[in-house]
Amino acid sequence: MSTLSKAVLWGVPILIADFAVWRLAARRNSTFETAWRCAMFAALSWLLYSNNLSPLAVPSAPGRLERLALQAIALGWWLQAARFVTLLLDRLLLPASWHTQRLFHDVAAGVIFGAAVVAASGYVLGLPVSGLVATSGAMAVIFGLAIQNTLNDMFSGLVLSTSRPFQLNDVVSIGDLDGRIVESNWRATKLINSLGNLVVVPNSVAAKATIVNLSEPPKTHGITLVLNIDPGVRPAIVLEALERAAVSSNEVLESPAPFVTVKTFGTNAIEYELVGYVDSLRKKIVVQNELYDLVHRHLSAAGVGLRALAVPPAPVELVSHRRRLLRSVALFRHVSDDDLAMLESALTERRYDKDEVIYTSDAEERVLTIVDSGVASVTVPTAAGDTEVRRMVPGDAIGQSVILAGIQLHATVRALTAVTVYRLTSADLTPLIGRKPELGQTMCRALTEHRALEEKLMTPPEHGAGESFSLMAWLEKGMRQLHDVIV
Repeated sequence: MSTLSKAVLWGVPILIADFAVWRLAARRNSTFETAWRCAMFAALSWLLYSNNLSPLAVPSAPGRLERLALQAIALGWWLQAARFVTLLLDRLLLPASWHTQRLFHDVAAGVIFGAAVVAASGYVLGLPVSGLVATSGAMAVIFGLAIQNTLNDMFSGLVLSTSRPFQLNDVVSIGDLDGRIVESNWRATKLINSLGNLVVVPNSVAAKATIVNLSEPPKTHGITLVLNIDPGVRPAIVLEALERAAVSSNEVLESPAPFVTVKTFGTNAIEYELVGYVDSLRKKIVVQNELYDLVHRHLSAAGVGLRALAVPPAPVELVSHRRRLLRSVALFRHVSDDDLAMLESALTERRYDKDEVIYTSDAEERVLTIVDSGVASVTVPTAAGDTEVRRMVPGDAIGQSVILAGIQLHATVRALTAVTVYRLTSADLTPLIGRKPELGQTMCRALTEHRALEEKLMTPPEHGAGESFSLMAWLEKGMRQLHDVIV
């Protein structure tokens, strides 16, 4: 058996085995693919070297069939060499962050394989490379003009891959489009928008548009509220109300601190902007909606109404400010106006400076506290220390179960800003419940329906964890004992 026959005998099975593994297992395990490709390239290189064959020359053989087999082996070596260089580029030279976006890798692989095909055509097949290059150049010009837009998208995608304004799963804004990146390929960038639809943005369009990566930096995401207020309202009043609204949400970060600015000052309206930050992109919509509600409450507490500025204000029902505060408390939702008038006259006003204690669990007086203006923090003691459970803003109340049923709260309320509150004692409520015992039951029912407002603050009885425990019965029992009511 001749030397050339040995090369054919071993070279052809190597190529067949390489092709079979590439089709069956290469895409399932990249590590195995890399090891196998390197092993096959080394084996074929050693086979050519040991049999005095060179891939840089046209192989010679006595028989036509054997010569074709040797040419196929040499062509296979060139393709394996191109694949080996591509793997080397991918594993050792390209940054790891580029592995998820394959555009640069695919372009480089195309150039490498194209060079390998040209070299193999000249060295192994003996074709005139100069004519081939000239012909391919002319064809490339014609083909390039035909796919000019596609090439524009491809090179724009290459720029996006190298500049990396976003990564997969980032939430971005590309021009007027918002969404989460799910794919970035040769031609386009694909987004899933807020409606769950797939949006395909051509890379040439994305490269020209303003790209805002909403996922970076990862722990700071801005929220913007813009409001137009009646120019007759003094800006200092509005600015203070907006600042208090930002303080009212414990989801708004303290650093970077929220800020309020006057954007435009005109005779028809004054435009204000409130900017705050949250630590998670998923919180933006929830906190933004919460801030709009808080802004409305603080503006109302400051006497600033929101209305259409182009039309005169509509007449409103004249209801006292204290009556509206009482009506906002769950305990008094079903109390008639006449009964509310009696409670309204019993309200007392208190003012607290920043950091002053408004309410403590060891207070001897049974009192309901309603916030009229400002922001207060409610904390409860835990094993890790005092933990904030809520923030109180205008219209919020604490102590409903205290004045109704004498329940002790284990909470401390401290002013975060200057705070004005109205207080109502259990003694003020006793005449009403004594005259209308059924109203006391209605209040107990209303309180159980809104138990989430105070259940974290209540000190439950020892049997409260039992299956037979009834919050409604517990409250009614406390109410009868506190107000000396016979039902």
